[in-house]
Amino acid sequence: MIIFMWSCFFFFFQAEDGIRDAQESRGLGDVYKRQVSTQSTGRLLDVMHHRSLLLLVALHGTWASSSFDPFQRKMEARGASEASIRSFQHSYESLISSSDSLIREDDIRPTPEFQRMPYRPRREFDLANVTLNPAGEAGSKQWQLLYTYNGRMISPWHDIPLIAGLDKTEPRVRHRCVNGDTRALCQSPPKCPQIKCGVPECEPGSVPVHTWSRDGCRECFVCRHPLPKTYHFVCEIPRHTTAKMEINKADEFNPVKQDLTKSGELRHYKYKPEHGSVVNYGALTQTWEDPDVKHPATGVGGDNDPIDVLQVNTRPCKMGQVMKVRILGTLALVDGDETDWKVFVADVDDRESDDIWSMQDIPGSRVGEIRDWFRLYKTAEGKGENRFAMDGRVAGQKFATDVVMETHQAWWRLRSGKARCEFSGGECWQSEAPSIHQHHSSLIHKTVMVKLNGGLGTSMGLDGPKSLLEMDSHGTTFLDLIVGQVEAVRAQYGEDSLKFLLMNSFATSDATKEYLLANHNSFVWDELMQNEVPKVDAATKQPAEWPLNPEMEWCPPGHGDLYMALAANGKLDQLLADGYEYMFVSNSDNLGAVMDPGILSRFADSEHGFMMEVCNRTAMDKKGGHLAVDAATNKLLLREVAQCHTKDMPYFENYVKHRYFNTNNLWIKLNDIKKLLDADQLKLPVMVNHKTVDPKDKRSTRVEQLEVAMGAAISLFPTSTAVEVNRLRFIPVKKCQDLLVLRSDVYRIRAADHHLELMPGVEAAPVVSLDDNFKLMSQCDASMAVGVPSLRNCTLLVINGPVKFGPAVKFLGKVKVVNRDGKTHTLPFGEYTNKLIDMTGGGFANGPGPKKFS
Repeated sequence: MIIFMWSCFFFFFQAEDGIRDAQESRGLGDVYKRQVSTQSTGRLLDVMHHRSLLLLVALHGTWASSSFDPFQRKMEARGASEASIRSFQHSYESLISSSDSLIREDDIRPTPEFQRMPYRPRREFDLANVTLNPAGEAGSKQWQLLYTYNGRMISPWHDIPLIAGLDKTEPRVRHRCVNGDTRALCQSPPKCPQIKCGVPECEPGSVPVHTWSRDGCRECFVCRHPLPKTYHFVCEIPRHTTAKMEINKADEFNPVKQDLTKSGELRHYKYKPEHGSVVNYGALTQTWEDPDVKHPATGVGGDNDPIDVLQVNTRPCKMGQVMKVRILGTLALVDGDETDWKVFVADVDDRESDDIWSMQDIPGSRVGEIRDWFRLYKTAEGKGENRFAMDGRVAGQKFATDVVMETHQAWWRLRSGKARCEFSGGECWQSEAPSIHQHHSSLIHKTVMVKLNGGLGTSMGLDGPKSLLEMDSHGTTFLDLIVGQVEAVRAQYGEDSLKFLLMNSFATSDATKEYLLANHNSFVWDELMQNEVPKVDAATKQPAEWPLNPEMEWCPPGHGDLYMALAANGKLDQLLADGYEYMFVSNSDNLGAVMDPGILSRFADSEHGFMMEVCNRTAMDKKGGHLAVDAATNKLLLREVAQCHTKDMPYFENYVKHRYFNTNNLWIKLNDIKKLLDADQLKLPVMVNHKTVDPKDKRSTRVEQLEVAMGAAISLFPTSTAVEVNRLRFIPVKKCQDLLVLRSDVYRIRAADHHLELMPGVEAAPVVSLDDNFKLMSQCDASMAVGVPSLRNCTLLVINGPVKFGPAVKFLGKVKVVNRDGKTHTLPFGEYTNKLIDMTGGGFANGPGPKKFS
């Protein structure tokens, strides 16, 4: 040791030109670069200061290496891989060196705005961003109309969502005429008594509207609920035109093109050509009439097309225009042996539609004209008349809406590969253009999907895998949902298309295997085993010991261990050898993280080796980590709250300045991981969790658990980026309040692909805040033992104090429930709208009563 120290002194105090540039320093040298004063009293003192610090680092590193020996022996005895030992040594040396892992506000700057995924969910789709792009010579067979969204090519059929939003149009005040003609508008209202009634406070999703008596007089307000939906309609044939235009099912991106006759000529309507089409004709997006499904009203299957639309407005639409419409009714035309629904709609943005709310608002003569036209138009081509099911009757709004949603579900079946089209002779076209489908299929065959499944949910009082939590009344677990999602991808792209790995920990492996064997024994998956590392005795900095249960001496090193787990036992090398190039990894308790071919395609086509899915932060996310740009390296970095200095907390929580948070949905190129591992450059910043060796015994030895986060690698990859996604890709379950929302009536599982989606009429999931009386799963289950409250019309729910839910409890708007006496009380059945409910003393019935809460 003495010889070594003299050697160090000789090295550090040699000639001045031997000084290494500070930019080449590593480890604590980086800390020195941030801390050393730039104001020196002279070159010599500055040089000596610099060399002294580096000397201390070298001496400290020697001591750290020797103090790590007990950890290394313990891990080797446990059978740990060399890669995991080396990674834990880096974490341990960071701990004992007291290395400053804080990321200070002065050293970072906000991120630029990240590009959003172009295929946005229905509630965020903006028609203003749709551009129509004609191509080819007008009037020729080559002419077509293509669509872009924010500059990217889209299909008007598959990429424009069916649901456009809620119909918030206020009905125009109409007065019934004295002669009882309900379709005519009176020039002046009849003499009506003056009414005096207050406007009711309607629940979310409803609006107050006047009711009308038989004599046309206005009566008091009622709540109209729920607001009807609007739908996206693509205009193919404007009124008074004859060119038979349609969305082309076979061509890439499904452009609008003119149909051809059997002889190859451009097709035109021949029936009454001087008048042309009697309606604005087109189709609803994301619908499909399944030939294999016989509708009970017609007795035959669908026509293998999107559902047809008859827009009744007087003003002609523009060819290719995408419009928001309300559904009025439908005719059931039968063309040969196929059902060809004709759905009546009205343009919600046309003032004329303010008076068109149902089929009763369309004059009978106009309905008859339309029906006769579609019955006879093929006779001009030498064919017979079309016939109508249901005796030619126009079904009403509810029936028509049900038909539309049935065709939407059929479209989802087609998209997921579950529609076989056996009735049509196996000529079922794909839900994507062939080249797109083939491209996606090629990429998915090269992709491995990893779900992090090492967590026990100890913060919720669990001692088994969190993925086995039940998410609904049917007993569906998180793992059941994940298996269904993976199988849906394989059904669409091939059984061997998507390789699936579960990264289990030593605490979750056995239970997970047993559950999958018992419930999904044919499901193909592979295990990626998370490493385990010793807990560090907080006092001695040596391996913690707990003879009562030696297994308590070990802990997982955080999900950042993913990279070392891949390196262990040659797993990464084997994946690369088998032709896998991409990895999508996410938490098993994030139920919105599903395989998305569009995001995969974007990532694969990019130059980046690492891509993180991010969402916009809100006030509810201000405690979570955020992305920033390292001012020194100009690279993206992830700052967690544990890495934030106290004085910087106001900046950390500023979600306007730092606007993106990490969803922990990551896309990584496997070859880039290999390069970093080979160069020993995947050294992640360490976070220290202070706990007791036995988490359930607060009197047991205090320990430090060293963990790393996989998202922090964003700063280590040579090229990395982020992409903004919708919140539906981030549905985490971290607390009982998240599970309450999940078990209520806010979400449903879409049958076609097992994705979670908001229930019809729900615009966004409510914000729910429960106090520590709901911290543990035992408390959570007890509160919902009788019933799970309805939250679909709730925007905010706050509960402080022990409370149980009675049967059929509904929360609407903003509700706060408090119970200050410490005794558990049950909230009785009923609807609670915008209330502050004080249950102290046994319930509000004996108290001051509900109060309005804002």
